[in-house]
This record gives sequence, C-alpha cells and structure tokens, in this order.
Amino acid sequence: RYAQRSLRFQVAATSYDNAAGNEYQYFLENFDDEWSGWSAEPVKVYTNLPYGAFRLHVRSRNTYGQQGEPAVYAFEIARPWYFTFYAYAGYLA
Repeated sequence: RYAQRSLRFQVAATSYDNAAGNEYQYFLENFDDEWSGWSAEPVKVYTNLPYGAFRLHVRSRNTYGQQGEPAVYAFEIARPWYFTFYAYAGYLA
C-alpha cells in the first residue's frame, strides 16, 4: 500500500562456492543517485518511496572478485487515490 511506502528485496547470487563471501550492490532508478557500496547483506530495504515507476538494479561479486551481470526488477508504486484526477475534481466541486 502507498501508506506504508516500504519495500524489502531479498536477492541471491548464482555463485554457491562459499556463498557467505558473496557481495551485492544496489541501485534504484528514480530514487538513488549512485550504486550502493558493496555489502554482504543480500537484503535491501527501501522506505518512504514516492509514487512512480522504478527499476531496481542488483549486481553481485563472488569470493574471487568475479562480478556477475546486473539483474533488473521493474515495479511501480501507484498514485494514492487522493492524488487522482477524480479526487481533484471532487476537491474543486
């Protein structure tokens, strides 16, 4: 729901040789300015997201420093009902 404006993403790398050594970077289009730093945490939480279209980019790096291809997940947070055309028409009436 828009009121919560919080999303939690859990990811996994395709390298299972010492999976605890995998690291991840995150970038959310239309929200982040740049890639996050490398982190061993496979979970990323975004809070207070505005409505609109987003694309989450995630890339991983294994224990040997080999970087994988970025994965992309597109999603949209719908505009709340009180910002719709019908709500504005009601406000004017």
